Amino acid sequence: MFRKSLLIVLFLIPVCGVILVWQWNVYSNTQEKKPIVSQNILVHIQENSLSVTQRLSGMDVSKALMWPQQVQDVSCVTVDGEACRITDEGFVTTTLRNVDEFILTYHLNKSEKTSLMVDWLFKIKERNIFTTIELSDSSEVEGNWFSNLPEVAKKQLDLVEYYQFEGVNSSPVLYWQPGSWVKTDINKQLTLFSNQSIEAIGLPTIGGGHTTIIVDASLSSVHYPNFHVLSSLSEIEDVAKLNKVAYLNERFNYSDDWIKDFLLATLVQEVPSAEKSQYAYHEFQYVFSDEEWDTWEKELSKWEDEVITPTVLDSITGKVLNGETEFFKQIAQQPNTDAVLMMKLPTVIQNKSKRSLPISSYMYKNERLYPLRETLIQLDYSVKTLSSESSFLVQQKGKMYRFYDLRSYYILNEEEFSLADDSFFIWNDTLLIKEKALSNLFQLTIEKQPQAITIKRND
Repeated sequence: MFRKSLLIVLFLIPVCGVILVWQWNVYSNTQEKKPIVSQNILVHIQENSLSVTQRLSGMDVSKALMWPQQVQDVSCVTVDGEACRITDEGFVTTTLRNVDEFILTYHLNKSEKTSLMVDWLFKIKERNIFTTIELSDSSEVEGNWFSNLPEVAKKQLDLVEYYQFEGVNSSPVLYWQPGSWVKTDINKQLTLFSNQSIEAIGLPTIGGGHTTIIVDASLSSVHYPNFHVLSSLSEIEDVAKLNKVAYLNERFNYSDDWIKDFLLATLVQEVPSAEKSQYAYHEFQYVFSDEEWDTWEKELSKWEDEVITPTVLDSITGKVLNGETEFFKQIAQQPNTDAVLMMKLPTVIQNKSKRSLPISSYMYKNERLYPLRETLIQLDYSVKTLSSESSFLVQQKGKMYRFYDLRSYYILNEEEFSLADDSFFIWNDTLLIKEKALSNLFQLTIEKQPQAITIKRND
């Protein structure tokens, strides 16, 4: 029994070793694919000076830092205490290899504390940086420090006032105002400060990450991404728009100015100013439901850090509406646009011989349309083209239909008819017919399934 147990143990040892090595490799690969960049910033405020210790972790030394203005007495060491240097171009140099953690110390002159501190850090050209600011103020002047990062701690000691701000933000700001302030956390995304209690019922959704808003009628307006000073709470509607403008500026690039104008309109639900974006927005208003607008924002967010082109917008629209379109491509190519937001959808024809043949149907302003000539040919109807008059004949059980490619009516047994509610639609020189009219004229069964539409003859 002992020998058998020993053999089992000896067998399991290398197996466990292999598993541990495999798990370590998986972990190492994951870490290599998703580096975590963070910074811990210690700030000490005295009467007329501001000293900063900035610890950067997970930093890619091939990317340059952006120098703050009016910085003095800069020093740099690695986490192991070895000296390093920041070049004029912002690159960190050191004699050590594979170092990604550095500690920078420096001073800034600060004669006016009430100004907004924007350009006060060495900034990394990364967006999603976890930032912690620990600020101590020993200047003995009553007031409050604010940031666009969430305030997670505040403590008044005998000679020092201590703050801690923490969150994901590569460009944190600091702002100071004298006096006593009331803090109101509306939700995880919005914090209000005022010199009196605020009734926060009915406030709009701000969006765009955590936002700090200071409300005081005596202060000048300040607007910076996720940080705003307002004279009145009624201005908060503008904050939602400003946050989305900042989001579009920071997260995307654009092949054309009208595309940015259009995207802003979709996020704030306002009519844009440029002709092309205005036309596109009106077409979307006809088609999109509230749920589809939400899906649009989610699909757009997947393209952050990319260049948004007409082709990208067509792709996003197709994802939202479950089809294909060249709507934005057409808008980009036509100065006085007459493009139509037409979605190409998969459709299957089941003809008399029970063969299933694919065609394309279209969705326009929530109406499904079918290319009449192609649909009838695939359904095995007798279709004869009369090229001289751009028309075609369709024969069905003693009935002779005559349809015109560029006219919105038809002739049945030499008598002219027009269908109700504009059932014909001419697009790209193709005669399309609305689903209900097609079904009624030819007694078809149209079955709608999640992946495709199936059309069958009943005769």
